[in-house]
Amino acid sequence: MYQKFSLKLVVNETNPKYNCGRINGLVMLKKFLVDQIDLGSEPEEVFVCLILDIKNIIIGYFEVSRGVLDKALVSPREVFKRIIISNASKVIFAHNHPSGDLEPSKSDIEVCKVLFKCCEIFDIEMLDFIIVSSTSDILSFHELNITNSWGR
Repeated sequence: MYQKFSLKLVVNETNPKYNCGRINGLVMLKKFLVDQIDLGSEPEEVFVCLILDIKNIIIGYFEVSRGVLDKALVSPREVFKRIIISNASKVIFAHNHPSGDLEPSKSDIEVCKVLFKCCEIFDIEMLDFIIVSSTSDILSFHELNITNSWGR
């Protein structure tokens, strides 16, 4: 006996409070991450995935993991389960550093590399990997050309 499976997306928020329009740069991205979802004020590391359509409009976001003061577990399987079910064309990954230090850790760089490779496999465009500090400053891996050196 075999089960037939089906997928469906459950929407928990009926009246979204997020309306940032098309993401066309770091200013708008910072406005969303800092002003709308307040990622910089979290007391522990929180890793989120922003889901975008082909026009760079955020259609939703997921909190993928919530960790401790200085780390959060990020499983590519859990990340991409959400991305694929959401039918995303593009993604932006972000997490906070409660310490206020924007310097990427070795772990941050490794996670970014793994997620970038997964995006290539699934033909999903990874627009950026962002770190948000407790002082609401942001660091863009794309702007530092960290992701550009991996292709695409």
